[in-house]
Amino acid sequence: MTLGVMIGIASLTVIVAIGEGTKSTVLDRIANMGFGPESFSVYSGGGRLFFGRNRNITSMTLQDADDIRAMPGVAIVVPRQRKRMRIINKKEFTTTRVYG
Repeated sequence: MTLGVMIGIASLTVIVAIGEGTKSTVLDRIANMGFGPESFSVYSGGGRLFFGRNRNITSMTLQDADDIRAMPGVAIVVPRQRKRMRIINKKEFTTTRVYG
C-alpha cells in the first residue's frame, strides 16, 4: 500500500514537472516572437488554410471589439483589417495586402 502511494506521488510529481517545463518553453518561444504571453490575436473567418476560403465567413464588427474591450482583464483591443488591393502609380500597378 505504501509503495503504491509513493509511486503515485512520484508519478504526479513527474507529470507536473513535465507540464511546467513545457509551459515555460512555450512562453519563452512566444516572448521571442515579439510579444508576451498576455498578448494574442483573434481572427474571424473560415480557417480553411489549404483548400480555399470558406463560403460562410462571419466577420467581426467594431461592436465585437467593444464587447471584447469590456471584458474583465482586457487592457487593449486593436481592430484591424486585411485586404488584397491593387496599388496603381501612373501606368504601373501591383496587387498586395493592405493592413489597417
